[in-house]
Amino acid sequence: MRRALFPIVVITLLACSHDAATGPDAVIERYGADSGRLCILFLGPADQDMEWTEEAAEGMSRFVRRLWRVVSEVVENAPDGEPEGGVLARKAHATIAKVTDDVGRRFAFNTGISAVMELVNELSRDTGGRDARFAAETAVSLIQPYAPHVAEELWQQLGRERLWEQPWPVADPALLERETVEVVLQVNGKLRDRLQVPASISEEELVALARESERVRAHLNGGEPRKTIVVPGKLVNFVV
Repeated sequence: MRRALFPIVVITLLACSHDAATGPDAVIERYGADSGRLCILFLGPADQDMEWTEEAAEGMSRFVRRLWRVVSEVVENAPDGEPEGGVLARKAHATIAKVTDDVGRRFAFNTGISAVMELVNELSRDTGGRDARFAAETAVSLIQPYAPHVAEELWQQLGRERLWEQPWPVADPALLERETVEVVLQVNGKLRDRLQVPASISEEELVALARESERVRAHLNGGEPRKTIVVPGKLVNFVV
């Protein structure tokens, strides 16, 4: 996907109020162009009406400042080198996949921004880890179409140059695979419990774990289910 800024700029200018107190010039003067653009595109789907508020602009300005602070901490604390492929790297690759789909296919700019916010939240908990620099570069790269000015500044802090010329990041399919999944346990179609299990667990192991659940056993009444329905990675349903 190309880093095309023009469509987003056009949408932003059309979405802004033309009132002198809250229009584009006032927003840029108070919060900067990047915060104003992020706020407008975050308010909702770009093809729908939205209600502009001063509080929303202030909130997005706080996010930009937080992004700056977190990336600065990464620059100071995180080691150079390749990421290890841990939890934070997996989160970064999942964010790449989501933002790419949101922007490139769905034109859903607001959910793309939300995904980057989630990544920044995760990164703030581990700014010195082996995967932190990769996660920071990912967040900056993905926010660039919305906030090109602050993104270029942070890209330089990270030791890189000319982000606008860099290719759009591509998610590694191998790192999109989750290590654990939540499986719903049902008896006669009614929710009885939930389990966190390895994503690679076999069907037999999953059924065995499900039957060990105290909440499930309480509704089986010591009997054998007539039928067991398994949807891998999602649910186990015992029919009695």
